[in-house]
Amino acid sequence: MEIVSSFIQPFMYCIGTPVIRQFGYLKVKETVDKLINLAGHVDAKKKDIQNEIEAASRDGRQCTNEVVWWIEKVEGLGGKVTKVQSDYDQRGRCSPNCWSSYKIGRRASKLLTKMVHLDKERAGLDVLVTNIPPASVQQMSNVVVGDMITLNKEKVCRYLEEETDGVVGIWGMGGVGKTTLLEAINDNFLNDIGNSVTNKLFDHVMFIVVSKEHQPENIQKTIVKKLRLRWSEDFVSQAEIIHEYLKEKNFLLLLDDIWRVVQLKDIGIPYPRGGGSGRRFRRKVVFTTRSMEVCKGMNCRGRIIKVECLKEDEAWNLFVENVGEDMIDLPGIRSRAEGVARECGGLPLALVVIGRAMATKGSQEEWDYALTQLRKSQPNNIPGMEEDYSMFPRLKFSYDCLRSDKMRECFLCCSLWPEDFIIAKMDLIECWMGHGLIDNFEDINEAYDEGCSLIGSLIAASLLEPVQEMDSAIKVHDVIRDLALWIACDNRDKWLVKAGVGLKEVPSEMLAKWGAAERVSLMKNEISELPPHFPPCPNLSTLLLQENCRLTAIPGSLFACMPNLTYLDLSSITNLREIPKEICCSVQLRCLNLSYTNISSLPEELGQLINLKYLLLRHTDELRGEVKGIIGRLLKLEYLDLYPCGFAETDELLRLPLLKALGTKITSEHALRQLSRVPLLYLNIEDMGDSTTTSIHLHHLLLGSCTKLSLRELKLYRCCSMRELVVDVDVRLPRLESLMLDGLANLTEIVWRRSVVPPSECFGRLRDLRIWNCHGLKDITWVLHLPCLEELELLHCEEMEQVVAIGEEEREKVTEPTFPRLRQLRLYYLPKLAMICDNNHAAAVNFPSLKWLQVLACKELKRLPFHPQLLNNCSRLKTILGEREWWEGIEWEDQSGQSSLLQPYFKAMGDL
Repeated sequence: MEIVSSFIQPFMYCIGTPVIRQFGYLKVKETVDKLINLAGHVDAKKKDIQNEIEAASRDGRQCTNEVVWWIEKVEGLGGKVTKVQSDYDQRGRCSPNCWSSYKIGRRASKLLTKMVHLDKERAGLDVLVTNIPPASVQQMSNVVVGDMITLNKEKVCRYLEEETDGVVGIWGMGGVGKTTLLEAINDNFLNDIGNSVTNKLFDHVMFIVVSKEHQPENIQKTIVKKLRLRWSEDFVSQAEIIHEYLKEKNFLLLLDDIWRVVQLKDIGIPYPRGGGSGRRFRRKVVFTTRSMEVCKGMNCRGRIIKVECLKEDEAWNLFVENVGEDMIDLPGIRSRAEGVARECGGLPLALVVIGRAMATKGSQEEWDYALTQLRKSQPNNIPGMEEDYSMFPRLKFSYDCLRSDKMRECFLCCSLWPEDFIIAKMDLIECWMGHGLIDNFEDINEAYDEGCSLIGSLIAASLLEPVQEMDSAIKVHDVIRDLALWIACDNRDKWLVKAGVGLKEVPSEMLAKWGAAERVSLMKNEISELPPHFPPCPNLSTLLLQENCRLTAIPGSLFACMPNLTYLDLSSITNLREIPKEICCSVQLRCLNLSYTNISSLPEELGQLINLKYLLLRHTDELRGEVKGIIGRLLKLEYLDLYPCGFAETDELLRLPLLKALGTKITSEHALRQLSRVPLLYLNIEDMGDSTTTSIHLHHLLLGSCTKLSLRELKLYRCCSMRELVVDVDVRLPRLESLMLDGLANLTEIVWRRSVVPPSECFGRLRDLRIWNCHGLKDITWVLHLPCLEELELLHCEEMEQVVAIGEEEREKVTEPTFPRLRQLRLYYLPKLAMICDNNHAAAVNFPSLKWLQVLACKELKRLPFHPQLLNNCSRLKTILGEREWWEGIEWEDQSGQSSLLQPYFKAMGDL
């Protein structure tokens, strides 16, 4: 029995306590009465605290976070107590049963336990109110300069007022004024207290400088300090404290100078959003960065503002403000100061830093020296600019933050071009390829795609700029180019750049430095003669002499002095007629560009350049000499461009085992088939077909898939028997940018098969279309929807009656914008051209990007498709160039209104 008892007792204890508790729930009246009494007592304490808080708020104080949390829990339980009381009262009107009494008693008992805990917590609230944290809005010192920054500030403020999710990104190059804009937004909440609409939107405005080497913990510390919150050494706990405080606050967080995506949630920032549509609180974040990629990563959802450089008059005003009016008004200073200000390129940082450096320079000689140094891209030589705040060390942050040494080197290469030069993307990418920065690729398209990706990354980092309405080119801001040269020349005289500065000869002081130089750029000058002798240049790897049109010869001594030369560009030296045989001394040469020269032959010694990978002979029309056997010896060639001449034999090209890209001329389908496995970038199909071949299928011409995927420029020339060009089902040329139809005298139609993809997909990247000497074509309506077409030129097409023939059926198909990017339309010697498009359907055709219309010898063209109501759709029009007699013969639908609207755009050819 004792054994049984010792077993039963603990068992009964384990099951007995919960069972007794369950029976206790049936004492419903007693439990509900206790709950209601205690709830009333706690609610009275809550009201006392709220009265105390209200009184404290009049003294500039507010309740603590703990009090807020306690009040919220009391209010939450209060609603549940009311529901239990209501259910208990309803029970009294119905037939009572044990199950309903049990459920109500159970709920009441649990609420009673929580209410007891709340009552005890109230006793532990030692501090009910504290001083209100400062609004975290501190007056910033920068002065807002220029209309654009004011407009940008207003735009941001509109975003802050919107009832939508709220992250706003502000980006731009270093020193352009992003911080000034953010500070102006900050000051908006200080200067307009009491009457600003935006001031009423936020309880807290926090301005935090993040900087390059930011750590999330540092942002947390700044927030805690500004809001006077409790500090925790644990990152996660600190995030919870920040989140708990801000989740029921209207706040604006201003983050200045972030270099990578900030994970707001990890820091404790509640999800940014607007305050409308039933949402109680408005949460907004505005940040500045130099990277467009950061804006994308921060989920701005289109709320992205790029800060541009100042206009010329605004830049001058900022420069004068930092130099001082008294200094500017000294004799001989103003004109020099204007030159210095122009060198700053509208960049506020440069204007401020250089302006301050010149504020004490009262002599003309000092200003002349400053201007000389700026033009030399050596601003740190100016006395007063040696301090740490000088602009280049600050701007260099963008360079340092590039993700790889390759990207940094790619950026520095951009400084080899002249100041303010528009650089074709293809030229830049081929420069990078020639320097080995883009290398070891299996597919030429992969190389170009990598180049475009690098360009995009440099644009996103504000180190390169896109060219408006020219997707195929980029530019470098003057000051950013100076920055690149400053970095590249960190080891003195390693890079010598005198590009586009008007040199007539190589300066002797520059020539003396060639011995230590690694890269020399003298491109785009007016040099007519190179020195007969050069110092030994053992380290020189890059020499750029292109576009020195007066230069007639390259001395052989140049190559003998440069044994390690790897990159040589002699392109566009139009008077150059021969290459010296001493070129064989540069046996390390990897890239040789002789394009657009008038060389008549290649030296036999060129075949000794066994390391040559890139040979560009584009548009060397005078090259008639014996070249057989030379190119076939260059076994490391990967890229050979002979377009449009193609003087090398097909058999010789097939002996190049590493060839990955080719530009050439082909005159037979047999040769085209032989080269089907070589990616053709530039292809001139000339004299193709015999007298019986009247229909040529583009699909048959471009047999190799490599060519279809790679082709960038296509020319069909003197295929005189061709009557129709058929675009077949499978033809897609995703990279074709230029198409020329020339000398197709009998071509009457370009046929699009019904099952074929539309022109917009077949020629999705076509930018330049030229149709010359195609006398059978009456219209080219198919060009209407080419999405990227920028230039269209028609020349000597005798039967052309209209550019676009839109009938009723075609008009119904016009559902997308027409000619969305067309910038230039050139119409020359079209004797039957009566209209650009049928005037009855002109409303269906717009030219939203057209800048230039040139008309010559089109005597039947009496009407233009620019009705007054359509001029808004041609708002970028700058010039209509033509003969005065033709212009005066134009027939206007609205003689007075239309003529007067278009007259300012007209320029007569004889007046130019």
